[in-house]
Amino acid sequence: MDAVVKVGGSFQADRQALKTLCRMLREVSTRHPMLVVPGGGKFADLVRHLQRTRGLSDRTAHVMAIFGMNIFAYELHGLIRGSKLIKSLKGVRSRGCSIFLPLKELRSCKELEPSWDVTSDAIAAWASAKISCRKLILVKMVDGIFHRRRLLTSISARELKGMEQSVVDRKFPEILERDGITCWIVNGKNPERVEAVLEGEETICTVILPGALT
Repeated sequence: MDAVVKVGGSFQADRQALKTLCRMLREVSTRHPMLVVPGGGKFADLVRHLQRTRGLSDRTAHVMAIFGMNIFAYELHGLIRGSKLIKSLKGVRSRGCSIFLPLKELRSCKELEPSWDVTSDAIAAWASAKISCRKLILVKMVDGIFHRRRLLTSISARELKGMEQSVVDRKFPEILERDGITCWIVNGKNPERVEAVLEGEETICTVILPGALT
């Protein structure tokens, strides 16, 4: 497995950008086997609203948000021709594109606490660790992480833990640091940047390193 690619739920609002991104992932997966993890997007936003207005428990909201990831996974499967839906990480293929349906595996998972500190970002990092893949790409609609209006080309997971930011969840850098995973945050509206990371080339993005910066 060359990489885990998390497709942000924000792409649910831009069908054309999503189709273009998925076309690229389909083509590149013939050279670079990958596991795609879906974001929550508007489904997670709905769960947040329901929790505020109906008093859902953290556990219930957590499961419902993961169910939303499953829904988006089916859309991605329809757009990435030849991809395979998997309910267990044991089913990851050594070639092509596998798409993770996380609900079954995470419903009773004790490793990730049921809170909004754990979103699809942390779940993607957790999945990377489980399949021993040290390359994680978060495909979002931002160029990366900014500090004082400047794009950070690189940052350590430890530094990220102490930073006020809204790009990734609070649990995410902890998993990267603990499991030695390097992450690239890339703007998927420019799919050639995602392809560049998969090909090992430099591009506009933020790289999060599990260890200290050198």
